[in-house]
Amino acid sequence: MRPDGSKQKALDLCNKGIKKDSTYPKLWEYKAAIQYDMQDFKGALASYQKLFKLEPDNYAAYRDWE
Repeated sequence: MRPDGSKQKALDLCNKGIKKDSTYPKLWEYKAAIQYDMQDFKGALASYQKLFKLEPDNYAAYRDWE
């Protein structure tokens, strides 16, 4: 993680958005990507699973997960 904590700030913003609207798939996609980048693989998997339930045809996210 960068010294300025920008990844953590981005993750916090995703979580804030998800609290307001947990059915918005893009937030889950961003959250999963950030978690993966932060090497939180278990968290990323959970976020991707939520994304795929909301948007099963999101092939770009499937490709990113592989």
